[in-house]
Amino acid sequence: MNKILSNCSFLLLLMVNTSFAQVNYDINELVFNAEISKKIHYPIGMVRGSIYGRVFVSFEVNEEGKFENIKVVHPIFNELISQRAGFEYEILDGFKKMKKLSSKNQGLYILPVSFIYTNIFYGNISYPTNTFPLALFEEKYTNFKVLNDVEIFGNSDQFPNLRQADNVPPQNRQIVAF
Repeated sequence: MNKILSNCSFLLLLMVNTSFAQVNYDINELVFNAEISKKIHYPIGMVRGSIYGRVFVSFEVNEEGKFENIKVVHPIFNELISQRAGFEYEILDGFKKMKKLSSKNQGLYILPVSFIYTNIFYGNISYPTNTFPLALFEEKYTNFKVLNDVEIFGNSDQFPNLRQADNVPPQNRQIVAF
């Protein structure tokens, strides 16, 4: 019984420490990734089309801890594809909903956002395979810290009312080339 109470005390302490870390909003990558992943949504059109991919976003944290200069840096889509895909819109919208960070996190960052798609009809999960081009990194982004992937999940059972009459989703397709 004492061992169970000890384990419960440890878990409670861990929960309190985790929530404290979230209040400070430091770029502790686990906390940051958990927060931003709650704010970014899988684009409805991409769920409908069974499309997945990884998008790389650069951003700056200024001296006040606010996010600035948020933009997709790879892959770069033309404006029409960008609007239709919705990945960029959902990422930018997610950043707008984030609270500011601690000023000690001032700096330049690259965040890979992986849109992972589960096609329940065909029984497969598709993880993006594209990476950030090393040449592009060395040319423009050497001063940026690359964070761990944020994973955003979508599946073929979402938005079933948007499917065709037969309700069969298309095969999974990756939107980005690698």
